[in-house]
Amino acid sequence: MSTKKFSNSTAGGYSFNGTAEKGAMHYVPSFGPDGLFVVIGGDDFWHSDAESLADIETISIYDPSSERWFNQTTTGNIPQPRKEFCLAGIESNNGTYEIFMYAGWAGHLGAGAIPYDEIYILTLPAFYWIKVDYPPQHPRHGLTCNAVGGSQILTIGGLDTNSKHTIDTLVYVSPYDTTPDPFAQGLAIFDMTTLQFADQYTAKAPPYVQSDKVQNYYNTRPATKYNSPKLAKLLNITHFANTTTSSATNSSSPSQSDSSTTSTRSTQPSSSDTSKGASVGAIAGGVIGGVALLALLGALIFLVRKRRKARDSEDPSYVEVSGESKRRPGQGRQELYQMPSEMEANPRHIRLTELGGGDGVQSPVELGGGDGAVELHGSAH
Repeated sequence: MSTKKFSNSTAGGYSFNGTAEKGAMHYVPSFGPDGLFVVIGGDDFWHSDAESLADIETISIYDPSSERWFNQTTTGNIPQPRKEFCLAGIESNNGTYEIFMYAGWAGHLGAGAIPYDEIYILTLPAFYWIKVDYPPQHPRHGLTCNAVGGSQILTIGGLDTNSKHTIDTLVYVSPYDTTPDPFAQGLAIFDMTTLQFADQYTAKAPPYVQSDKVQNYYNTRPATKYNSPKLAKLLNITHFANTTTSSATNSSSPSQSDSSTTSTRSTQPSSSDTSKGASVGAIAGGVIGGVALLALLGALIFLVRKRRKARDSEDPSYVEVSGESKRRPGQGRQELYQMPSEMEANPRHIRLTELGGGDGVQSPVELGGGDGAVELHGSAH
């Protein structure tokens, strides 16, 4: 099932009764290296009477990893031999796997087939049969069962075993023509936890939880006797995805004391899961760190600009002149301060402002040589 590839293998020892037909095979992924196939019921290929039906007390188990068959004796409320029934199974959160068997017949139509409208539960690894209590009304055979949506089983189709037609050649034809199906569109829903039929399918139903009947059985801590020690070892290898307690060992009890001898997929995370978690954490940390750094830089820039603006607004050496900021003469750091019109009016003299303070008028300054007059650059007058 893991490789999703077909293979053809020949293995002897299917059962002590030889070849069978019209029984049912169910794949149980929870036990063994590659899961186990459980074969239940049916009849002898060469006979079709009730005496040829396979005994359901002993079931056959096939291990694909070793290509070997095992026969295992079951206990509990064992169903009557039958054929053309259906099986559906599901693993629990308590280290067990439940197989539900529904309907079937012994080869005869009519009122005598009504008791076959029943459901049995085969729970593993105990190999114990439990019967579901409800009044039989609508026997059928040749149907299918499918575990769908949490704890629900969907049954599809089937023939009315209560049909009064007695012609063997029409046994599979006449029920379709003469008997209306009691199930709408040939579909029925059964809840594996409440052990009740439902009127409709429930979307997003809660996960399967063992019914009280199954839990009560395991609470007694029964011991299971396996027909083969090798089969017992296979059942100690477990693959439960949603186990909340340890799976059962050869005592068949799903107790915590057996955890050291079993392996489950839910006990330890895989290395790939760990590496994925680490990489996600590193990415998240990098993003958070980058955002924090950007926020810090933005705050620093804001503070610097705010401090510079405050300093400039408090400096008294600046005054607004014709829309431009200029320094006041005699305050703070000083520059030469002379309007162009004054310079043109007195070309021989200039007004100087003494660096470091004051705005007094200085006497004409004699330059190093000449007659003391300072000639400004420009046209001659």
